[in-house]
Amino acid sequence: MQNELNKHQRSDKFKWWLTLIGFILVGVMFVGLFMGWFNAKPNTDEEIPQEEVVAVDPNGNTMNSETVYAMPKAMSFSSTALYSAMATSNECVSVNIEAYVWPENASNRKVDYSVAWGSAPTYGSNPVTDYVTVSQANDGDTIATVSCYKAFGTDTIILTVTTRDGGFTDTCIISFEGIASSMNISGELTLSNTAERGNYYLLGTGKTYNFDVIMNNVFNEVGNYNLTATVDGVGSVYFGTTFSDASSGFTYFQSAELKEISGFKDEFITVSIDGTTLSITTDSTYIENYYSYFESDEYGMGTYSYDRFVCLDEYGLIGGSNGFDYEGTAQENQTLLKSCYFTITVTDSVSGLSETINVWAEPSVSGVNLSEDSLGF
Repeated sequence: MQNELNKHQRSDKFKWWLTLIGFILVGVMFVGLFMGWFNAKPNTDEEIPQEEVVAVDPNGNTMNSETVYAMPKAMSFSSTALYSAMATSNECVSVNIEAYVWPENASNRKVDYSVAWGSAPTYGSNPVTDYVTVSQANDGDTIATVSCYKAFGTDTIILTVTTRDGGFTDTCIISFEGIASSMNISGELTLSNTAERGNYYLLGTGKTYNFDVIMNNVFNEVGNYNLTATVDGVGSVYFGTTFSDASSGFTYFQSAELKEISGFKDEFITVSIDGTTLSITTDSTYIENYYSYFESDEYGMGTYSYDRFVCLDEYGLIGGSNGFDYEGTAQENQTLLKSCYFTITVTDSVSGLSETINVWAEPSVSGVNLSEDSLGF
């Protein structure tokens, strides 16, 4: 009996250990699943880097170096891609194209590729293969690699595919898209400088000034750009409402409000772009003698002018009424005016570059008078 009891006890202990081990294994499994859930790998689509754009087909579709594209009628290599390749020790940028020979069951579907200069090339005295090459991995392959080594300005290069059976041909026009990597605005005027405005161009009223927009890249070849110009204003001054008394001839400021000059910019400065020439035209009006419009009062006693710059009048013909602190506001305006200027920003939508210059307009000389008196000697 004692032996039987010992056997049962050993058996129970063995079953208990097996149960404990089972619980531990199940626990480990759940912990593994739990940790795996929290450490799940991110979406693999996000881990795959986008292929760098190397060329563009005539429909604006981008082409990279890893994909094989149906041979297009035209394509362009960009200066941005070529410069990026050169910066990473690659001597060229390449795309893979394929010509389709039909019918598909033709006995001899082999082709040959070649490149040649287009009409009237600027770089025509140099071998075309210094700029663009075409190669096939195996003799007669319909797939070829087109590589660009140098910028070739506005010239074109003709890629031709020719079937060995029948001599049928098709062509692709290859161009170079020179995109600017730097922009500068230059003019004949000398820059002025003040602590409040920084560097700016001082313009006269009623005049047009031309500036050159200089764009460049490492290849000195910029052939593709789209420039626009905009005007804005920096700073605020007091504009007020005046009443000019018809009987006395005096003008009185009745109120004033601090306003940003950006809201009046088109009254003083207009800009246009023709190619790479920036034209800035100033109005004959300048801020110190500006008002937006005027009207007669209903009783014919005088006229009101609106949005008039609050200024000091050297002839004493302007003052304040209705308790308005005319002189204090006019003095403050002279201080505020020193920090005002207009900004001209030129933007190239192709490269994304922009450049801004600051300008200010002051009265131009309008004439000279001689004394009516005669002098005798």
